[in-house]
Amino acid sequence: MMTNAAQAYEKWLQCILTVNAETGMFLTKRMQRDAQLPLSIVECHSPQDVLQAQVDFLKTMVEDYSHQANRLGQIVFESIHAIEQPQKPSWPQLEVDD
Repeated sequence: MMTNAAQAYEKWLQCILTVNAETGMFLTKRMQRDAQLPLSIVECHSPQDVLQAQVDFLKTMVEDYSHQANRLGQIVFESIHAIEQPQKPSWPQLEVDD
């Protein structure tokens, strides 16, 4: 039983570490994209160009956040499934007759 608890804790901890790493990489990427918006606006020649740059930015932002939420959900789902399905021992199990 202690082995199962240790395995569950290890899988839970790995899930947390993976979520943190994924989130850090995502935020770095998003901040880089966020910083590019003012540069895109400066290059615009008309109000319509500015509006299009903002629309493109928002569309990409929504897609990025949606993709990342799905990715994090998948990581958590797989981790929970791994915790609920502990590995069976490698040795043969003896059946006990009652």
